[in-house]
Amino acid sequence: MTNKEKQYAKATTIFRQLILNIIVPVVLAIIALAIYNNYSRTTAFKNFYHEKNNLVSYFIENTLHQQDIALEIEEDNLDKRLEILSDSLINYYMVGANVDSLNLFEIRESLGMDPNQEDIYIIDNGVIVNTTYPPDLNLNFYDFGEDFKQYLENVQLADSFKSEKFSIEMSTKKLRKYTYQPTKDGRYIVQLGVYSVRANEVISSTNEILLDISKENPAILDVDLFIGADPPFSFDSSAEMELDSALIDRAFRSTKSLAKDTTIDGKALNYEYVYMKRENTELYKGAVIRIVSDHTQDKEFVRRSLWNSVLIFLVTITIVIVLIYKKSKVITNPIKKLLNNVNRITAGNLNERADVEGNNEIARLSEKFNVMVSRLEDHYKNLEQKVKDRTAEISQKAAEIEEKNKNIEDSIRYAKRIQNAILPPDDYLQDTFQSFFILYKPKDIVSGDFYWAHKSGDERMFAVVDCTGHGVPGAFMSIVGNDQLNYAVNVKGANNPGDIMNYLNEGVRHALRQRSGESSVRDGMDMTLISINYKTMKLNYAGAYNPVYVFRNQELIELAVDRFAVGGFIDEELHQFENRVFDLQEGDMIYIFSDGYVDQFGGPRGKKLKPKRFRAILESVHQSKPIDQKEMLDQSLLDWMGDDIEQVDDVLLVGFKL
Repeated sequence: MTNKEKQYAKATTIFRQLILNIIVPVVLAIIALAIYNNYSRTTAFKNFYHEKNNLVSYFIENTLHQQDIALEIEEDNLDKRLEILSDSLINYYMVGANVDSLNLFEIRESLGMDPNQEDIYIIDNGVIVNTTYPPDLNLNFYDFGEDFKQYLENVQLADSFKSEKFSIEMSTKKLRKYTYQPTKDGRYIVQLGVYSVRANEVISSTNEILLDISKENPAILDVDLFIGADPPFSFDSSAEMELDSALIDRAFRSTKSLAKDTTIDGKALNYEYVYMKRENTELYKGAVIRIVSDHTQDKEFVRRSLWNSVLIFLVTITIVIVLIYKKSKVITNPIKKLLNNVNRITAGNLNERADVEGNNEIARLSEKFNVMVSRLEDHYKNLEQKVKDRTAEISQKAAEIEEKNKNIEDSIRYAKRIQNAILPPDDYLQDTFQSFFILYKPKDIVSGDFYWAHKSGDERMFAVVDCTGHGVPGAFMSIVGNDQLNYAVNVKGANNPGDIMNYLNEGVRHALRQRSGESSVRDGMDMTLISINYKTMKLNYAGAYNPVYVFRNQELIELAVDRFAVGGFIDEELHQFENRVFDLQEGDMIYIFSDGYVDQFGGPRGKKLKPKRFRAILESVHQSKPIDQKEMLDQSLLDWMGDDIEQVDDVLLVGFKL
């Protein structure tokens, strides 16, 4: 078996396809099932702890609600007494008094206030300026946050007694009730602070309930309640906030519950922060319950379950592969034998036949295949004989065509010698013109472009003629054109370009004898004919479409010509070509040309060269010697064409240096 056959057999083995088409879906299904089971377990544990934390939060919320009710009862008992005390301070003791020197200790005693439980504060612009509680002297309430500042400003504007619900004092972490009332002049606020033994007993009871939650639930390590303030603080003074103060602050600001998983000392801990809206104080609008749970055992259970799933997967897939492998062999062995026979037949052994085994679809396929091979063998033998006969016939025809092509090519090469014979000889041109070059590049063996020269006295005439078409048709036209030019000067005696072209025009039309309607193509010529007088430095010229370029002092002068061609239909009006005169100067460079150079395709985008680029090329070379210009212009054309584009037309470009 060749390497190609081995690669084909390997790439198309049915056994491999059966294995892949069965095992891959099974493997993917088992993997998906394992992933789903692991995800379900993990999600179930998360939901369990979330629901558990919600129950804890609900229990704490109810506990705090009961606490609020107890505190409200206590507050009702204190509000009336504190309002009487506040009014006495405002209306009696502080009227006309110097606040800074006022002895609040004596006033507290005279009012019958308990010095261990009740204090007086005088607040000026948020700062305590006088108090019976020295540790808070000069304390700035505005530092507690914008909410507290706004609260005090509203009290000062209200001009009435304001009683606040119980709140936790920052310095002592005890419950205290505060009242506020502005002075008559509105400058100060009188604040009364009262501790309540009963209220603190209620708070202590709440703290004990929180501690009991973690004791009764082994998976819950800690439960803390943080009160909303700037910054937040806990009922439990031992609660640590350094590790999660940012999350606690975020929960307060977003008023949403948050959660975080972390590992500390090898334990997988879950911190959940449940936000609760608080209504027991006007200063602290919310609270956050922090529940710390230990998920180590649960995660270990999930990990063991995952490994068990992997083990089950490996055992299952191994069993599946072995069973599929054995069963697939029963199907693929007959197919493999059939394939081997097919490979021998496709290698050219048409006398081979497939083995027919068993009584199934593969056996019937082998029988039908043998019938097909027998018919194919017969067709092959008949076709082989027909190919031999047809090959012999084609070889004979090819020899005949090659002989005809050789004869045609010999005739064209002979025509080239004839065409070259009518062109002016090099020695004649050297004697006639002082300094010049001729770039002549026929597209085919013979050309439709030709040049013509004539000397008459001091006049040196030269023509560049582009006949209709190229190759053999153009060559025939060039012979007609050359003959008529010679006829114009030798027989008719024409001595200037205009008269010569008029005689040429008439002669070509009569020679071709074309009439309008007989052909859609005008056979004719585009040309330029110049006559240089080196003594008088005059240039006589005429042309059909193709202009004359003169470079003088590095500037281009374009000499216009007539915009109609030589030749045409015999029954049309005969146009007259105008003879024009131009004064020459020493150093002038004259160019006459056909359109082959300008119309050549090339460049990076395969477009025509066009006149603008052609003039730029002439400008870059016109100061060089004519013989050098020829090489430079030829190379520029080759560079423009590149390696992939062929010459599309005959090229003829002639230059004269004065």
